[in-house]
Amino acid sequence: MIVGEVYYERKYGVRTSGFKTSESKRHHHYQAAAYTVLDRILRELVPHTRGYTFYDIGCGKGRVLFRAADFGFKKLCGIELDAALLENAKNNLKPLLKRDKTLEIEFIQKNVLECTFENHNSVYFLFNPFNDEVMKGFIERVLSSNKEECYFVYMNPVFSKVFEKKQIQAHKVIRSFLYTEAIIYRLPEKRTN
Repeated sequence: MIVGEVYYERKYGVRTSGFKTSESKRHHHYQAAAYTVLDRILRELVPHTRGYTFYDIGCGKGRVLFRAADFGFKKLCGIELDAALLENAKNNLKPLLKRDKTLEIEFIQKNVLECTFENHNSVYFLFNPFNDEVMKGFIERVLSSNKEECYFVYMNPVFSKVFEKKQIQAHKVIRSFLYTEAIIYRLPEKRTN
């Protein structure tokens, strides 16, 4: 795992590793998602999500977006509440845009509960960025604004019951030997809820 961390950080010319604590009870700490787990998730998603917009909710320093771009996502959006983390993400973006000028990557500093999501096929990636109350509000915002097919990727799915209560079905569970790494949920298109 450490070899993968070093390899990808050098490949992208980025610095996304690290840990940043949060003083908030609603919003969790920053920790970069492991590249090895990201690759497993993205390999599972890509056949189903070509041409979809990829959102990283609580994007931190941008690691997930950069890896998603390597897997073929062209329209990407990182949403982050912490200004310092978002500034790191913007700095990390520069080498990627030099390599691929076709990418559309946007970073937004905003509370996810204040966001309105576009009505188009989308992937929403979450690495346990907030508590169950915020998760519920986030899902409700997506459900109210986007009626097209959507996938939610919930890494370290501590509050997976929120999805179950909303009757959002698991598409795929990604496990390691010890625990559930991520759950991919799918919402079909043209919903009326």
